[in-house]
This record gives sequence, C-alpha cells and structure tokens, in this order.
Amino acid sequence: YTLSLHDALPIYNKGFATGWTGVLTNSLVSTLRYGFTRVGNQTTGVLTSPYEWFRGFDTPFGTSTGTTRIIPVHTITEDLSWNKGAHNFRFGGIVRLISNQSSSLSNSYSNASSNPSWLTGSGNDLTGNLSITSGDLQSFQYAMGAVLGVEAQGTGKYNYLVDGTVIPPGAPVVRNFVNHEGEIYAQDTWKVTRNLTVTAGIRLSLEPAVYEANGQQASTNIPIANWLAQREQLANQGLSQNGVSPITFIPASQGRGIYPDHYNWAPRLALAYSPTASDGISKFLFGGAGKTSIRVGAGMYYDMIGQPLAQSFSNSQFGLSSSLTNPANTLSTAQAPRFTTFYTVPSVLVPPTPKGGLPVTYPASGSGSFAITNSIDDQLKAPYTINLDFSVGRDFGHGWFVQGSYVGRLSRHSLIQRDLAMPTDLVDPKSGQDYFGAMNQLAGLLDKQGVTISNLPKIPFFEDMWSTAATGGFTATQIWGLDYHGDPTKSIKANSNPGDFTNTLNNADNASNCGKTTLLSSSGRVNQMACGIYGPWMVFNPQFSALSANSSIGMGDYHAMQWTVRKSLGGLVMDLNYTWSRSIDLASTTEGGTFSGFAINTFNINQMRGVSAYDTTHQVNASLIYALPFGRGKRFLGGSNKIVDAVIGGWQVSGLYRQTSGLPFTVYNGQRWPTNWEVDANATLTGTLPKIVSTENQNTVANGGLSGGGPNLWQNPAQIGRASCRERV
Repeated sequence: YTLSLHDALPIYNKGFATGWTGVLTNSLVSTLRYGFTRVGNQTTGVLTSPYEWFRGFDTPFGTSTGTTRIIPVHTITEDLSWNKGAHNFRFGGIVRLISNQSSSLSNSYSNASSNPSWLTGSGNDLTGNLSITSGDLQSFQYAMGAVLGVEAQGTGKYNYLVDGTVIPPGAPVVRNFVNHEGEIYAQDTWKVTRNLTVTAGIRLSLEPAVYEANGQQASTNIPIANWLAQREQLANQGLSQNGVSPITFIPASQGRGIYPDHYNWAPRLALAYSPTASDGISKFLFGGAGKTSIRVGAGMYYDMIGQPLAQSFSNSQFGLSSSLTNPANTLSTAQAPRFTTFYTVPSVLVPPTPKGGLPVTYPASGSGSFAITNSIDDQLKAPYTINLDFSVGRDFGHGWFVQGSYVGRLSRHSLIQRDLAMPTDLVDPKSGQDYFGAMNQLAGLLDKQGVTISNLPKIPFFEDMWSTAATGGFTATQIWGLDYHGDPTKSIKANSNPGDFTNTLNNADNASNCGKTTLLSSSGRVNQMACGIYGPWMVFNPQFSALSANSSIGMGDYHAMQWTVRKSLGGLVMDLNYTWSRSIDLASTTEGGTFSGFAINTFNINQMRGVSAYDTTHQVNASLIYALPFGRGKRFLGGSNKIVDAVIGGWQVSGLYRQTSGLPFTVYNGQRWPTNWEVDANATLTGTLPKIVSTENQNTVANGGLSGGGPNLWQNPAQIGRASCRERV
C-alpha cells in the first residue's frame, strides 16, 4: 500500500494518489490505483470597458481580459499481469473523469479598429494616386488610417444563457465542460524462443464528446459539414448560393454534440530477435550470439482532443457568445467615423444587441453581418498516428555499438482549419469554366501579360454568369477587369487593391454592394458593379464571409533513416547520431505555433500538400561524457581518503553538438486574397526564382528597404519583391 500527497500551490494546484498491489496467485498480480489532481490557472486581465484601436499600432492601454480555469481530474487504473508458461498476459484499463470549470471575459467587451481593409476598396482611397509597392502598401494604409483617426470596423460582443437571459457587458461567461473517458487494453508478450519475443496488443479508447454540464451549449440545425457539401454541390451545378440552407443555432439538447462519440481500436505489434549466429556467414554478419538485435514494431495511437476543442468552441457559440461585425467595403474613408477616446466605440459600427436565446439564425449580410467567425466540424473523426520502426543494432566489441533504423509516422485525420464559407468555385454551365479559372485567366492577362482593358478578350464565365455587368461599350469581362485592375492607359483607378480578387468579387456579389453597373463617366472608373444573373450571393455565402472550422481532414507522412554510433570504454561514453528524413503533410505549423494549420482552399486542400513546416532533411547530434580519472579507486590518486576524494573525485567533462538543415519557409502573396476573403494565399511565381546564395548579405534595397544590410535569403532582395502575410482582421 502506498500513499503520496502533493500540495505545491495551496490555492490552485493539488494532487492526491493512492495505490494497491496484490499478489492474487503465484502467477497473477493486480495493481489498482486512484489519483486526483486539481489544476488551477488565473489571468486577471486589465480591460474593463469597450475600446477602439488603430491597426498596426500598439494600444496606449492594456486590453488583456481575465480568465479563471479550475480543472479537477479523477483517474482510476487497474492493471492485471498473468504469467502462463512462455506468455505474459496483461489486461487493464483507465477511467478519467475531467471537469474544466472556466470563467472568462474574453467575449465581454466590444471593440472598433481603423482596419483599412474594411473600407471600400480595401482602403485603396488612402493611397490616392501614389505608386506604392505591395510590400509598403499595408504599412502606408495602416499609418494613414491612424493619422486620419479612421474607425472602420466594429465588433459587438454579446453573451446570453440558453433561455435568452442577457449576460451584462463586462460580466464573465461561466462554463463547465466535462468529459468522462476511458481505455481498456489486452497484451501478450510471448517468448517464442530464447532469442525471439513477440508482443501483440490492442487498446480500445472510449471517448464520448465533451459537453457543457449546465446545458449552456449550442449546436447547428444541420451538420456543418453537410452545409459545406450543399454549397459545393450548388456551385458545381452552376446554381446560386441563395439556395443554401441558412445556419440556425439550436440548444445542444436538440442537436448534436461538439463532435461524435469516438470508440477507437488501436492494435500494436512488435518483434525482437537476436540471431544465434554461431558460425559461417551468419556469424560474420551478426557477430555471434547476443551481438545483434533486430526489432520491428507498428502501432496505432489516438489523440485526445476534447478539452482544447471545447474551449475554442465555447468562445464562438452564436446565440450564447456572439460576435457581430459591421459589413466590409460599405464605408469610404470620408464616411467612416473618427476616433474620439480609447474607451469609446462608435455606435454606428457596433450592431445593436440582437435577441438572445436559442434557436437563432445567424443574420444575413443584409442585416449587418457577412461575419468572420469560427466553429468546429461536428462530424470530425479522432486523429491518430501509425508509428512504424525497424532497427538492427550490433555490438562490435571494444565498446563499439552501431544501430541503423527506419522510423515512420503516418498521421491521419489530423485537425487543420478550413474556411467553410469561402467563395465557392462556381461553374458556368454553358461554357464549363469555373470562377477560379476565370479569375486566374483575367489576372494573368492583366498582371502578367500587360493586356489593356480595351484589348481584353471576352472570358466565358463573366460573359455568361455576369452578362448583366456589360455597359457603356464595355463587355462584362472588361467591367470585371476595370474593377480589379483599373486602366493605367487612361488613368482609371481600380476599386480594389492590386490583385485583390475577393474584393472585386465582393463588389460584384455582395447584396450591400452590387446592383446595376454604373460608371463615373462613359470610359471612367466603375462606380458600381451589377449582380450576377441570379442576383447577389451567387458565390459568397450571405451569412458568413469566413467561417473557420477545425476539421479532421489533415494527413502527413514522416519517413526517416537513423544511425547511431556509440563508444563506451572505461570512463568515456560517446554518441553520434544522424537522421535523414522527410516529412510531408497538409497545412502544418511549427512547434509553438497555432493549434493547427490552415487549408487556404477548402475545395482543393491538396494544394497545401508539401514539406512540413518543421521538416529538417538532415540532423546530426553528438554527445560525449568523460569521467576524469581522479579520486579513490581511479587511475590517479586512487588511494585518496574520503575527504580528499570528496574534493577531487567524481568530476566529469561533457559536451553536446547539434546541427540541422534549415526549415522550409513560405512567401505570401502580399495583399492578394485570390481564394479566401480572410486569409492570404501563398505567393504566385511570376518569373524565374533566383538562386538562394546565403543568409547574410550587405545589399541595400532602395525605396525604404533594407538600409543597413543584414540577414536575407536572397542576394538581391529587390529582384524578389516584397511579400507579407496579411489578414483582413
């Protein structure tokens, strides 16, 4: 019987564990354990009211919000070991009872910002007729927005209980997400012969979905993945997004859990073999009995995902914790309200408090939404990995040991984010051309080939699906080209920042913007674009401009060759390890990044397939430990007494060395949102990529670039141009 107590932080963190081990028979042993931990965390925060700020600049006062989280966990385990001849059977299980009690102010205060991307034309009127490279455009617009005191985007934060009771602004949102989960397993270790051991086992994980203990939880009227499938089906048929069923949030008791209950089988198999190799070629290869070990293993391992997803889900349950933002691209710089005081939010930007309680339908754009928010795919599967290894190790004598290994890790159903509300790839039934293909063709003609608007040929998608846009002697394609690119030959300015595909689409498809094509003059700037042949919302969804959702659609493959050389002789131990590997996946992030990566194109996630953000092709590391031969019983001063030995004995010298190849990097489009309204895309190659020559150079880039040299991947950065990752919010 054992008992241990832990009370490191009396206020928040406590633990208790007890266990019992019983020898039931000479071959049967049972071990029962119970443990309790209580982890507490509190962030006080300083924000006490709504606030407004300038994008790109630090706020003059703190805006952190308070969160308290108490997590008591009860754990019960039972392990049974039974020896039967050459077999060692093990059976057991574990039960975990987890409660995550939180009190959060993260959604308790509304705010407004100068965000120039929210202005008409994504803030292009802030630049006037200035010629600014795309790399500097963002910084210039942010600065001008602050100088003018513009407040363009407002976000109202509202909290309710399921019955509609309003939680007052500034009051915390209290939730208690509970999950009761367990695992059972069976395993057999079979010593087939003296030098061959086979281990096989299977584990069943029982993971019901996390739920809010007091019923303060929402669901959608239809599975959100089905909603996405409906959007894609309509687009493939050439039909408008107006036919999509709107999302309504209902109490979880009338809908579904955050995700389905998961019951996952995970088999494991391993073999360990040491060749006898008593003579002949086998002895030459394996060195004799006990000199070589061969190991093979494979197993499945499931991730536990409940509590992190519950906290993310809790912050974005519309109707319980709602965030409503004023529509984008409806206010010019002149129309936008101005900054007054830090703790004042312009009422024109923050939508009025909507009716609380469930069910409630997310407001369409005409009601002041076109929202940017997030959710969880409520049909996600449990992520898992398949781990593989094969190794051969040999003792060469004289303290030398060498091992070569293959290591593989295959991840499936990994959680990555995708935008379920991104513009669809609408297909023109008449020509078969799709929206993405048409925009790519348009941009290629205007941006790459330098075709003028007057010489711009008709593109079937625009001529068929936006035939209503043609006016003033311009074809529908030319109207799209004018809005997207302008006409430099006639000093006609575009309504979008250079290359902003989705801003032009917003002008042509958002009910708040499109109507009947009008020009400032017969050959001038587009003042308004016509809606498509089916009216507004043919491509965009009318409720959301972006609906980011964690989905179990990711996958990855890691394969590695590993070598270890170990030298052990006297007081010297030396290890040298080398790994040659490749990791390929979808939308990964580096360690310490966000919870998961983002698939920019929801309708073709394989575009994101590439080397992992953490991929390192080569890795070498070495360690050395040498015990100095001084002191009692050692080579030097071996007869020292205990007092002398305490001073001179027991010393050692150690060293470490590690070197890896570099991590991959990504260049972003820099203010182009060709696919997604909210998230920028990777850069599009428009010429021959110069060779990477070093990470240090002293070149100076003119026009406000690197003035003093320093680290850079390119010998001539100006040849590459500038790129930045920019989001609309």
